Amino acid sequence: MYISGMPMRATLFGDLATNEGSILEAEIKYRPVIGLSYFKISIYQGDTSISLQIISLLCINPKIELASELREWFHLEEAAKAKGSPSTLFKNAKEIHISDIMHTSQNSIQPQYCTFKVKITTILNRLEPWFYACKGCDKKVDKDVCKECLNDKYRGIIDDPVPRYLVKILVENGTDNARVTLFDAAETLIGCKAEKFITKKKEKNNQSPYF
Repeated sequence: MYISGMPMRATLFGDLATNEGSILEAEIKYRPVIGLSYFKISIYQGDTSISLQIISLLCINPKIELASELREWFHLEEAAKAKGSPSTLFKNAKEIHISDIMHTSQNSIQPQYCTFKVKITTILNRLEPWFYACKGCDKKVDKDVCKECLNDKYRGIIDDPVPRYLVKILVENGTDNARVTLFDAAETLIGCKAEKFITKKKEKNNQSPYF
């Protein structure tokens, strides 16, 4: 399966089936990443399959950046499932419209899972969609004030705050619009953890694909 979520079937022949195939059988429980070259792709009744030939090359867990990104994406997907995937958390969620939220009294709002379909129109804090959090309480840390945790319960100096997403977006559905704030859920939307996003943004001067 690739990052797009599309599954593909690969068939090995000859020495590849005997040698690399046996390695994959032993490693399959660890979800290995494979790199392929010189292969044949075919599509039948909407299903995509890959056939390896005599000249095909197969590399298991290649040491390349794309493989690392693919592995990180998979771990994010697994973490999301562990916390509760959309299929379970939102199984009985009520579909609503933005106006349903905007016109509801703040005093009557109760915590609930719901879904609504909108289009993202603007990322308000695109240049810096993150904050630094205390490892003890996950609250915001002001790095300009001696990295002091701002939560009274864990007040104290910390040496290594962790970056977390705080993405502020505007959404609309054609008639209404709303402001939405994403925290850790932004990992799924962006495709990497906040720390990697920051590093890539600085390294490539805002030319990072994540940016």
